Amino acid sequence: MNLKSFVAVAMSVSLLGGCAIYDNRTSADKFVYSQDESQTAVIILSAGAVQNCISASTRLKLLASTSLYNADVFAFLPVDGAAIKSEFSDHHGYLHVVRLNPGSYYFAPFIMNPYVMMTAASRADFSVSAGEVVYLGEYFLGQACGIQNSATFRDQSERDLALLKLKNPILASASIKKRLLKVTGQAPFK
Repeated sequence: MNLKSFVAVAMSVSLLGGCAIYDNRTSADKFVYSQDESQTAVIILSAGAVQNCISASTRLKLLASTSLYNADVFAFLPVDGAAIKSEFSDHHGYLHVVRLNPGSYYFAPFIMNPYVMMTAASRADFSVSAGEVVYLGEYFLGQACGIQNSATFRDQSERDLALLKLKNPILASASIKKRLLKVTGQAPFK
């Protein structure tokens, strides 16, 4: 790489690291909820890390329970990406709200780096029924940008539901069930 190219890349990375440029697409304030919804389910999940990441950020793939890891996703939720503005002041993270058809699903992590080929990933299974609004907890990375990063699922319902109330009071007034996620196995690659 010549000096001119190196300087251009270095400037781009430093600019991206200094400010997030996108909003969270699945943020609670963008979600439209009606109390009379009875055909679908709504899930609420926070995801984050101690700091943001540029080179190997994590996203959560939301897949049908019978799907292979590389199948089409229902949602692709950011966890620690530097390009997306954090919704929390004490760590880098997001509060996600997603509408789903009743059924069984799983979350699995994905590393956002074209040089990283995922060959194994943990999965966290859950099911939802029509008319439910379910809080699934927080997916938290103790170390951002780690290819071998270890995530934990935590109950942050007090914090997350308070933020939900600020961002979407109509959804926050629904009857919200708590069903915390946990690792249930490995995502199927074949």
